[in-house]
Amino acid sequence: MNTYQLNGVCHLEIWEPSPIVISISKNTYLTSIVQFEFLIHNEAPVVLPFIPFSNEFLIPELLDSDKQLLLPQKLISKQPGTNLYKGIGIPPCQSLVRYLLAKLLWQNDRLQLQIFIDEVERLPESIADFHYYWLFEYLKLENYQFRFSYKSPAEEFSFFNADTKEICQVRVSELEYAPTHWVNLRLVEPLVVDNSTVEVDGICFQTVILDRISTVSLTQSDSKIYIPIGMQITNNTSTPLRFFLFDSLIPTLIGKDGQIVLPKNGGASYGFRIAQESDSQLAIPGQIITLFPGAYLTQQADGLLKLYVPGRGRSVWWFENLQPGTYQVQLTYKTPIELIDPGFIENWMKGKKFEDLWVGMVCTPFVKLHLKRFLIKSL
Repeated sequence: MNTYQLNGVCHLEIWEPSPIVISISKNTYLTSIVQFEFLIHNEAPVVLPFIPFSNEFLIPELLDSDKQLLLPQKLISKQPGTNLYKGIGIPPCQSLVRYLLAKLLWQNDRLQLQIFIDEVERLPESIADFHYYWLFEYLKLENYQFRFSYKSPAEEFSFFNADTKEICQVRVSELEYAPTHWVNLRLVEPLVVDNSTVEVDGICFQTVILDRISTVSLTQSDSKIYIPIGMQITNNTSTPLRFFLFDSLIPTLIGKDGQIVLPKNGGASYGFRIAQESDSQLAIPGQIITLFPGAYLTQQADGLLKLYVPGRGRSVWWFENLQPGTYQVQLTYKTPIELIDPGFIENWMKGKKFEDLWVGMVCTPFVKLHLKRFLIKSL
């Protein structure tokens, strides 16, 4: 076991566009779910230990419309297993990405925001698999600002060094961790005239399914049944705005039992590529556009169903082990980060900017999806 005595700088970042808009109807039994990424960048010349999952080091904060700072309760949903180490070692000048899940719901007439994070690189298969979550209560449907702060531990602890595959001991930690920048967080209601639509600054977003009953044949185990699910966007502003279909539609599913089914995420068959203008649609004032990712169903070897939602960029999301029945499905639209991050624009986009680009992240209400299955008889 090596011993470290470290000084360094760590940069924290919520790696999503702003604003983040989450919609929910008043006093509904349904929840709203949004996934986002959290980035920890090591700017030090040595391995940096980071402990987000023990004690009270990593803390989410809200700032309400009156500029009052709101701090959450930290709750344990599942006891973590016994580990030989408490932290993660981030190599010099590299970044660590973790996925967070925000869940907005009404509980006893109180609006709650629950934020889940775990030590795994990917989202767990269900919310029950998260070890910790934070709880904000007594919220309102209004605009907030959101960030994370990190308190450097002043104690001895061990961490796993991924470079050397060793467990290392930190005797003194005098690291500087700046909080993330504030991100605009809007908690809103759907439109009164259409509770499946969210309006953001004159732009309407809606998850749409052209045919909400999809039938799968048991005799076609290797076939694909396409599901016409997409995002309809209406530009009610006076300015032309550009929207991308490039890993920008993130699906969430609620099962027949009311439990949230989290998608699995992996690399797509499109290979590594960057966003192009051909991946976008320009919505002129008053125009309605629809982004269809090309979702489809297949049948697993055990007869259960699998739903794929291609990102049309570098990713694909899928849901496994689905039974026929009625589900609730939701799409979240987000502007691809490479189109707004200065480093990505310079290195990936060769300096190309889209001046008419709409920037933000919008979680739309759930809509029903009916999956049916039947056996075709041979003649």
